[in-house]
Amino acid sequence: MIKYGKIYYKRTDFALDINDLYIKTHDKVAVLGENGCGKSTFINYSCGLLESEINVSYMDRPLKSMSTEDRAKMFALFAQNPDVSFPFTVFEIVRMGRFRMCGGKYDRKDDEKTIEKLTLFDIVKYKDKRLNELSGGEKRRVLLARAFNQETPFLFLDEPVSMLDIRHSLEIMNIIEDTMKTVVASMHDINLAIRYFKRLIFMKDGKILYDISNRDVTPKIIEEVYNVKVSPNSHDFSFII
Repeated sequence: MIKYGKIYYKRTDFALDINDLYIKTHDKVAVLGENGCGKSTFINYSCGLLESEINVSYMDRPLKSMSTEDRAKMFALFAQNPDVSFPFTVFEIVRMGRFRMCGGKYDRKDDEKTIEKLTLFDIVKYKDKRLNELSGGEKRRVLLARAFNQETPFLFLDEPVSMLDIRHSLEIMNIIEDTMKTVVASMHDINLAIRYFKRLIFMKDGKILYDISNRDVTPKIIEEVYNVKVSPNSHDFSFII
């Protein structure tokens, strides 16, 4: 379980202001809202990446008391704009997810687990390519595979299907749905979020407006969060400015 106490983090004209929040083990939680509402800030806070008093605990262990190694064992992060500066191969990058388990002394098991993730994310054919030789969507699948290869119980994904085509978006969402990890993901596609996540957190101006089941989403809620007109049809929501 992830437990948040009172959170208040301010920068310039934005403040993340959240009261007590709980995320149960094995929950799949989508965080939604307009650009700038605080989704990425919330995820970065959850991982201890902000210069702020940390008031979050994992399995009753305060994050602020965890070492870097302990954090790497507890959760993995797929950042909104992930980057790798050096010309590593795809295989090497995905295998880096296992660094916390072996300290960089990779063995046959690490290689086998890495190939499994490359196959799962449909990138095994790129394993010997350098990351800078891939498209934006292909790079994101590589770095998602690395996050999953870290084999942590908690996983934070900041816009996991951004830049992906329809097929790979659906494949990634199926992987997220099937994993036993606790997943917290920021999402822009409301219909994908409703389809694949049972719990939805809607944010606005740094606050949580709604923390609800996917079955309880209504046009009125979406209109309030996004300032758009919503027309529900038989399968999903369509939007009008």
